[in-house]
Amino acid sequence: MSVASVVSLTPDMMGSIEAFMELNRSISGKVRFPNGLVVDIHGRGIVVFIDNGRNHRAFMDVYFILTLKSSFVSLGQLDEGLFDIAIRRGVLTIRHQRSRLFIEVN
Repeated sequence: MSVASVVSLTPDMMGSIEAFMELNRSISGKVRFPNGLVVDIHGRGIVVFIDNGRNHRAFMDVYFILTLKSSFVSLGQLDEGLFDIAIRRGVLTIRHQRSRLFIEVN
């Protein structure tokens, strides 16, 4: 399994079930990171966040991993989800299938 989507959460939300709008606890497994670290998956669900424009956005199929101390979003998983990803002059943009801007990170 590749690195899971785990959205950028505030430090008090890391490893917290409260970050999930929905969570299927029956999903389990392991994730192996490039540095060799292997962690357990304790569920998969939906995390909703508010973007800079105050719009609600959602990441689907986010793995709940209790032991993470920081958050990750796998660009490979976003690519599988049919998002257009570009990095230009230090700015990462992720656009939805309909070319609507989903995320921009400076």
